[in-house]
Amino acid sequence: MLGKLIKYEWKACYKVLAALNLTLVLITVIGCLILQAIPSTEENIFFLAVLFIMLSALSISAFNLTTQIYIYFRFYKNLFTAEGYLMHTLPVTPLQLFHSKLIVGYFWFIVNTLLSFFCLAVLGWASRIFRLENTRTELQFLFQYTIGGSPGKFILLLLAATLASGFSSILMGYLSILLGQLVEKYKLGAAIGFYIALYLVSQVLSSLLMIIPTTFMAVADDMGFYGEFASCFYGNLLLWLIAAWVLFGCAYYAACFFLARRRVNLD
Repeated sequence: MLGKLIKYEWKACYKVLAALNLTLVLITVIGCLILQAIPSTEENIFFLAVLFIMLSALSISAFNLTTQIYIYFRFYKNLFTAEGYLMHTLPVTPLQLFHSKLIVGYFWFIVNTLLSFFCLAVLGWASRIFRLENTRTELQFLFQYTIGGSPGKFILLLLAATLASGFSSILMGYLSILLGQLVEKYKLGAAIGFYIALYLVSQVLSSLLMIIPTTFMAVADDMGFYGEFASCFYGNLLLWLIAAWVLFGCAYYAACFFLARRRVNLD
């Protein structure tokens, strides 16, 4: 039955989310055409192209936020509004309803995030910044000095971070909505309040986790081993963040698993 629910959820939301992602691709194509039209001088490349990429990055971020909000809205509207009366009369368990939303929402969140990274990389290539010899040399030095490895290692870490952060972000939104249902009135407002609270707590805890490797870095600097330690500092820091997102995601999932089984009051 879970498979049928996933199929239904997919049909219900793929048009909106696919349209958002196709719009993202269209913006990237238009951006590439504009960047290719910029005269190929080093001054133009470094000023006009970088400015355009920054504006495009803001647009892409807006699409990411829109996708995330739509996934949350779909979860809330389908299960906790008038539609919920129909959904909760189906011969399925509340956990099956929850997992169908989670699987489809997480898939689209990851697709949108990876597509955004790809679009930014394409815009960077179209701007011809990466084709300059000094830029390539600086990037190789940057990867080696910050993560202690090649661009391939950075891409793997970025992929792992995307999967972990997406898992945590989706569940944090779902948990906020489920917590909001515990309030007698103003359930949607309560859900937004819970989301803000969970976001702030997660940011504080993530910052505390980053203090540990930062402290080690300061000690290494005093002992004269800064260069050796710094060569992998940011790579290790990213690993700490990935671990934190996984822990947050597991905690959010456990809370959602418990709350999703409760009887829903839709009045």
